[in-house]
Amino acid sequence: MAEQLFRKLVHDAGLSHVHVESAGVSPALAMTLPEEAQQALKDEGVEPHPHRPKGLERKVLAAIDLILTMELRHKNFVLSQFPETKGKVYLLQEYAGGISNFSDVPDPIGGSVTQYRMTLAQIKAALLKILEKITAGKINS
Repeated sequence: MAEQLFRKLVHDAGLSHVHVESAGVSPALAMTLPEEAQQALKDEGVEPHPHRPKGLERKVLAAIDLILTMELRHKNFVLSQFPETKGKVYLLQEYAGGISNFSDVPDPIGGSVTQYRMTLAQIKAALLKILEKITAGKINS
């Protein structure tokens, strides 16, 4: 959901130089975007597209300026497996700043559409703050 929403926000902001991509620390490769996630995205004005999870790749990570994770355990995994990413990997909430700097974004998998909407709202609030940083040229600060 975060990838698809951020792509729309970046597009709407006219930031064609910003590339948004999603990968997981242990992706379920056969999984598709749940109906509840699709509905939550539609409610935000995002037309969901098919999504197949993929794993992290050292070559891809090397080319990325900023890596955002939903949970602290994900951040720690990235840093332990790819120590060269130090300084560019953050929790979504941490990078966005605010009251809950170091809180995880809960995974709504298996939950109701209401839970997906709540998670997406939390993600959106953080992404809007991050978009402000990017437009101000303050990436990684």
